[in-house]
Amino acid sequence: MSPVVIIAILVALLVIGIFVWKITSESKAKKTYKPPVANEKITLPEMKDEELPARSGKNLRFCPSCGTANSDQSAFCTKCGAKL
Repeated sequence: MSPVVIIAILVALLVIGIFVWKITSESKAKKTYKPPVANEKITLPEMKDEELPARSGKNLRFCPSCGTANSDQSAFCTKCGAKL
């Protein structure tokens, strides 16, 4: 066999290996995720007064992704940018 054919086969095997690794790592991540249970107690992160955003006279909104307190008028989290 020529060296070009051998290199092509090795590259194809490498691509297949990376593809299989990616699929198995994603499936492992899905298996380890545990959704919250309805009667499970949710704890919010402790925050100092200076860390809280300025109050507009209404309630604060907490980010569903990182738990950061945001102004009730915010559309996006000030820490991670997730949509509120």
